[in-house]
Amino acid sequence: MNTDRETYLKELSRIITQNFRPNDSSGSMTVAKVGLLTRQVLRTGPGEHGFAKLKDALLELERRGEIRTGLNSKQALAIWLPGSSSEPRPSQARASGVPASRPFRPLRKPLWLAFVVESPVGRRFVNKRTGEVLLGQEMSPEPDDEWIEIEKIPDAEEKADASQFIEEEGLQEESRLRDALASEYWYSQFPDRLRGLRPGLAGKWNRRRSLRVSNKAEEWRARHCIPEELVYQSEDLSDQDQASQETASARELREGLLKAVKAMETAELLELRIPARYLVRALRPDLTPHE
Repeated sequence: MNTDRETYLKELSRIITQNFRPNDSSGSMTVAKVGLLTRQVLRTGPGEHGFAKLKDALLELERRGEIRTGLNSKQALAIWLPGSSSEPRPSQARASGVPASRPFRPLRKPLWLAFVVESPVGRRFVNKRTGEVLLGQEMSPEPDDEWIEIEKIPDAEEKADASQFIEEEGLQEESRLRDALASEYWYSQFPDRLRGLRPGLAGKWNRRRSLRVSNKAEEWRARHCIPEELVYQSEDLSDQDQASQETASARELREGLLKAVKAMETAELLELRIPARYLVRALRPDLTPHE
């Protein structure tokens, strides 16, 4: 057992218990306030105790039954003490690692990709005036005050939620699922393995992931006061556009495959089975009929 980690969790729980005020107007204590109090009291952060973020430590306390997390009446990420009069009903609280909040709204495709894809490597930004999204940046574009940085959701965080999904569905004995999560292309292999286990299971996971990513994006949007129309798809999107959003995992897989192909030696490429029409188009475009 990591004593330092346990000590941090114990102190975090103590700070929350001593400062929780159930008569707060929102009926809870915001995570932002917890972070401020913890810094003031402990003079240290979660990263120095084995947690990537404060929310990871709070999730561990929630797993132990010491707190509940969710969105408060002001739609801010918050905590409750179990048994407090203001504790949210299960439908209001954070269920299965996903905060219950507004009805699901799909993100604009460039925003979705900015939050979840690995490549291109570099920083990601959105223009708060036009909605333009830039990936793979070394520094903030100019003018600096028009661009807001997007923090990619860490794979470790996504895989942790996938592991929780495995446990909730009683699939702990399915080693192929764990193998899929260990893969570089886990985001496509994991749902593929789920499809082979039970009808509707992959769809359930995809909806869960989409909602979680959407809620992450909403927290980010509200924090930076970005207009909703620059983040979410419009409600009158065509069926084709909605289908494109639903196949984000397929795009991620394609991106990963192309990345792998670029790393292959010529001799290895010659072993691949590539349809002749693509070879003709690439190597002898003069033989391709003009449409």
